[in-house]
Amino acid sequence: MNENVFTLCGTPEYMAPEKLLGNGDSTVTDYWSLGCLIYEMLLGEPPFYAEVPQLIYKKVISEEVKIPYGLSSEAKDLLIRLLAKNRCNRLGFNGTEEIMKHPFFYGVDWNRVKDSDYKSPFQVEINQFESLQSEDFEREKLPTKTSSSYRRIFRIRKDE
Repeated sequence: MNENVFTLCGTPEYMAPEKLLGNGDSTVTDYWSLGCLIYEMLLGEPPFYAEVPQLIYKKVISEEVKIPYGLSSEAKDLLIRLLAKNRCNRLGFNGTEEIMKHPFFYGVDWNRVKDSDYKSPFQVEINQFESLQSEDFEREKLPTKTSSSYRRIFRIRKDE
């Protein structure tokens, strides 16, 4: 069901064009946000960023997403299709299965995802999160290397 909702709330970096333009939002709007999240997970920054939210909104509405060199063709295609400005052209418009069947997710067992049966490719110690709140936080304590399983899951080239 793609009934529109007309509210303006959310993280500026993840807001879809239709939401910003007051055209309402639906499940397909959430797929835009998914695209922003995946983009940030793969590249370390959101697809449209500025220091001021109004500039982010302007970029979301007027600029095309820039996909840097180094991502797999599957990752590029996924991001371009999830970040389509026209929601009717957005991956997932015809149902969530469109996203689940995308080649980027080849090999993902969606039943295991549903059952929370996948293990993280790296384990973070709880005390690392606690240290984020303290003044003596040391960034070098956090994992910084990209593991081979992380590269495989997100299809990042080894030389990147």
